[in-house]
Amino acid sequence: MYATPSTEVKATYPRYPRVKQMKNGRYILFYHNGSANSNIGSGCDYATSNDMKQWAHKAQLFTKYAITDSKGNKNERRYANCDGLVLSNGDVLAVASYRANNGYRELPEDAGIELKRSTDNGDTWSEPIEIYQGVNWEPYLLELPSGELHCYFTDSSRTGLEGRGTDTGTAMVVSTDGGKTWKPDFGSSPYYVMRMRWEKDGIVGYNHQMPSVIRLNDNKGLAAALETNYLGKYYVSFCYSDKDKWAYMTADEEGPSDSNNLAFSGMAPYLGQFPSGETVLSYNASNQYCLKIGDVNARNFGTAYQPFSGGYWGSLQIINPHLMVGTIPKASTGPIQIAQFVLNHRIEAVNRSVKVNGDNTEWANTDHALFVGSKGQAQGTLRCSADKDSVYFLIEVLDSYVQRNDNASIYISPVTEKNELTNQACRIKVSSRGLSLPRFMEEAGMQLIWEYL
Repeated sequence: MYATPSTEVKATYPRYPRVKQMKNGRYILFYHNGSANSNIGSGCDYATSNDMKQWAHKAQLFTKYAITDSKGNKNERRYANCDGLVLSNGDVLAVASYRANNGYRELPEDAGIELKRSTDNGDTWSEPIEIYQGVNWEPYLLELPSGELHCYFTDSSRTGLEGRGTDTGTAMVVSTDGGKTWKPDFGSSPYYVMRMRWEKDGIVGYNHQMPSVIRLNDNKGLAAALETNYLGKYYVSFCYSDKDKWAYMTADEEGPSDSNNLAFSGMAPYLGQFPSGETVLSYNASNQYCLKIGDVNARNFGTAYQPFSGGYWGSLQIINPHLMVGTIPKASTGPIQIAQFVLNHRIEAVNRSVKVNGDNTEWANTDHALFVGSKGQAQGTLRCSADKDSVYFLIEVLDSYVQRNDNASIYISPVTEKNELTNQACRIKVSSRGLSLPRFMEEAGMQLIWEYL
């Protein structure tokens, strides 16, 4: 885990961090700067990195400026909740929510979403374009295989019943030309797509906010994770569409019908899916950054893993088939916490013949690997190759304190009814002192070839 100091990002209280990997392999980090007494940003910044350990502040991407608001008063346009998307052609899009600083709830004509584009991996940016007008928070971008772009956002106080965070919903605008123009037209009502009805003391309102939407693998449609403020308590909810689009609703309509509302306690969800099918969800609970692994349809999730503490409004980003990045600010002191998480799942043996000489250069960097060691300093990976005669294993170990009896073990077992190891299983141990050959293999005259470091 890395904690990015304020000197690198030039923000004492960075909020809503979002990490993306650009086409050139480098990383870009979006965030806004809050304060000790407020988490609402006034401008949005970005930084870049080669390794996610050292970050260099580049510029303030969306900067506040003085305006005369729609009521004729002196005011200021401010920005928050910047998020980004790397398009399939390599362009980087960044969106941010803007508002009038004074009385923003009553000034929907002075609120909206702006978008900027970079065609050179974040070195320079276009002038902003306004893609939506209205009070909003937390815009989020999605690109479909067709090239269609969705910009989802928290649609605030659309029904006018109560303030921000209570009477909301998720709405969207759509682009079919790579983000140059958007529908509905600027100044029009957006497409309402996700809303849950609530009632309290005879007042009816709606919720579902802070959307994160993915297109499921294998053309299975869309899945959305949302934050739901229900009667003062926060929950993570899910909505689904079996197509690459949502059914549009009115502002006072509930939907979609395929929803899992109030699934469990939590805030600020962010959703992703690995190429192998596993979905992963990050969210905040009691100032903890939580992760859950889900199934291929993002409907069933396992138990929570909590790698970070002391923050909220985090996010995640899938980097490659086995690697994810999670990030969240440490709210009390300011640094952005960033960590890489390795996904373990079934691996296939690559077809190759291996020279057993202790040199691992012939093992391609793209080989799938199993990772062991998330709870300690000592870590290891296992890779597998095979040819017509042999099966090869490569174990690579990182350990700062190697002891005489330290070893790595591989268990080889036939498939059993309950997926349990039985007396038919074989354990192979290797250490810095060499290989320990199982007795039954010696008695059978079997040979074992092992490559180790």
